[in-house]
Amino acid sequence: MKEIKDSKIRIKKKDSSDKKRDFDTLSITRELEKSLSIGEQIDKEKERLKEEKKKRTIRNIGIAIIILIIISVTAFAIWLRDTYKTNEYSSHSMISTSLVDVKTQDDGSISFLPRKNNKEIGLIIYPGEKIIPRSYATLAQDISKKGFNVYVAKLKFNFPAFSSNVADSIIGENSNIKKWYLIAHSESGELALKEAANHQKIDGVVFLGSYPSGDDLKLINKPVLSIWGTKDGILDFTKFYEYKKNMPPTASFYEIVGGNNTGFADINMLDGDNKALISQGEQKNISSEQIVNFVEKNANNN
Repeated sequence: MKEIKDSKIRIKKKDSSDKKRDFDTLSITRELEKSLSIGEQIDKEKERLKEEKKKRTIRNIGIAIIILIIISVTAFAIWLRDTYKTNEYSSHSMISTSLVDVKTQDDGSISFLPRKNNKEIGLIIYPGEKIIPRSYATLAQDISKKGFNVYVAKLKFNFPAFSSNVADSIIGENSNIKKWYLIAHSESGELALKEAANHQKIDGVVFLGSYPSGDDLKLINKPVLSIWGTKDGILDFTKFYEYKKNMPPTASFYEIVGGNNTGFADINMLDGDNKALISQGEQKNISSEQIVNFVEKNANNN
């Protein structure tokens, strides 16, 4: 009996020891799991902070880009609004005379229409960059006196690159005019090239201190007159002589000795231009005479 009791005691003692070992193992396992859980949480927190930093960086870059765009657009708008100032000749030529009727249209363009001997030929002047329509009043008056209907177009924001189909409305509103020619000053050369090449009613183009980079006019063989001044500081003469090959074989060229780029308009000196050796009045007289001769010659041949 005693042995049985001792055996039971030993079994009970053994059971108690096993339970203790099981408890210790469980505790260790739980501690390990707890450690792993804390480690995972730390890793997740690190990843979250890293992701937040990345998003914050992207957001800051985005904000910086937006601010830069706003500053650039604002600066460009201010630059566009700072148009070249007209001189006293412009104000004088904006007044109607016994020979020419001057009117400013609702869209900002200006018409110079002959009161006598109307030849039913229209010329549209495309202003250069940041040059307002009234700046060509003297040139337009001189041409209109000879019986031509002259229109100075208002370009969008006074910037040729932002404008298109400029001639459409002017031509559409004047169905009585049979022939049309474009006169492009400086940066308006490319605009005039495109419109002359794509518009059947445009019979020819005059370039003032400008040149076409494409050969569209050569392909369609429309009459071209190119006028420039020897003191032009804006015209790239290397490209000008290179792109002469893009002109039709019948193209006419006229060099004004001592003239510059500014002298085609009634404005103060263009940025980057050279001082002319002749007056603006003399340069415009020469230009208008050459333009009238060119238009009359080609209008009579067609």
